[in-house]
Amino acid sequence: MNAADSDMDRRIARLERKYRVAIITAAISSACGILAIVGAVGSSAVAATTAQPDPKVIDVLRVRELNIVDNNGVTRVNIGAPLVHAVVSCKKIKTRGG
Repeated sequence: MNAADSDMDRRIARLERKYRVAIITAAISSACGILAIVGAVGSSAVAATTAQPDPKVIDVLRVRELNIVDNNGVTRVNIGAPLVHAVVSCKKIKTRGG
């Protein structure tokens, strides 16, 4: 084996090592990229579900009168002031407002 063949073998071995390192680096970079994407999608999904308030919950309710009705639309409870036609125990009572 002459010097040219020996030099060629060393160069090929060095290229093979660099190729293996490049493949391992590419695999690790791909895995990190996939984890970053999954993390970003997961955190944005969690943020989307927690950032929007429940539309059924109201912090403050300010009204002059509140009527509670049954399924037929009959007022069963009336909360307000002044009550013009107050009913207590199925009897109309006179109030200051009415």
